[in-house]
Amino acid sequence: MKEKTSVLIITLILNVAVSIAKIVIGLIANLTSVLADGFHSLSDSFINIIGIFSIKLSNKKADKKHPYGYEKYETIATIIIGCICLLLAFEVLKTGIEKIVNPGGYLKIITIAYFVMVGTIALNIITFLYEGRKGKQLKSELLVADARETKSDVLVSLAVIAGIFFISHGIAIADGVLTVIISLLVFRNSLQIFKDASLILTDTSIVSPERIEEVVMKHPEARFCHAIRSRGKPDAIYIDLHLGVDPDMTVEKAHDVVSHEVKLMLKKEIPGLKSVNIHIEPDNESGRQRKRSVFKEIDF
Repeated sequence: MKEKTSVLIITLILNVAVSIAKIVIGLIANLTSVLADGFHSLSDSFINIIGIFSIKLSNKKADKKHPYGYEKYETIATIIIGCICLLLAFEVLKTGIEKIVNPGGYLKIITIAYFVMVGTIALNIITFLYEGRKGKQLKSELLVADARETKSDVLVSLAVIAGIFFISHGIAIADGVLTVIISLLVFRNSLQIFKDASLILTDTSIVSPERIEEVVMKHPEARFCHAIRSRGKPDAIYIDLHLGVDPDMTVEKAHDVVSHEVKLMLKKEIPGLKSVNIHIEPDNESGRQRKRSVFKEIDF
């Protein structure tokens, strides 16, 4: 938890620096595209703040009220990120259309604008490389989603630099057109964030059944393994499966020895595993065919 929070605090500082630089130059030069890009970066700062609080909540230990833990609070924060990006996209789109209809003028500080944008691009590259790498290491969907958002900032800023070039050559409408393009990029990014979060909230399979079966069948007492299911997110994986054993094996050995050892094997082989629920079955025709439960025709 502390490492995730530290990553977000560092990212927050970098995002604030980038957003202030863009907003100031956008206001001074009356460049709507630069200003929009600045507010886009500012939203990243609010996202970081939300992330810090969500990580604190998501790492609370399971209790009677939340027996499966609090990990999905991080997913909720990820959805909030998507909502912020979506609202921002509509606001930027509106501003861009207004700028196309009424291009207006700008102050001739193009050289300064170039330097500011190049500097912010450098900071954004450092930010998304750092946060993305840490997100994968810590298996945090929040950090990965935030890094993806920062990566889109680099593409947007490159487009803004191209727009400044056209504006400096008398094509004032380029400012509005570029602002509209920025809104579409932000919109696309928000959809990706919603997609990633929805996969977790809808309990999409996170580990292939084949991979789980491969690990389980390495145990010498495992006769078969089916009805395999998994859900959760990379740093909080939950697995259910049916394990076939010798029909003459005692319940005590099947539960206290074989089942326990299989769980240890899965924990070692599958990073982020939080819990495994194993249903013991006899290795006979009835057991091998029992892929359905009382509640389902089949347990996938």
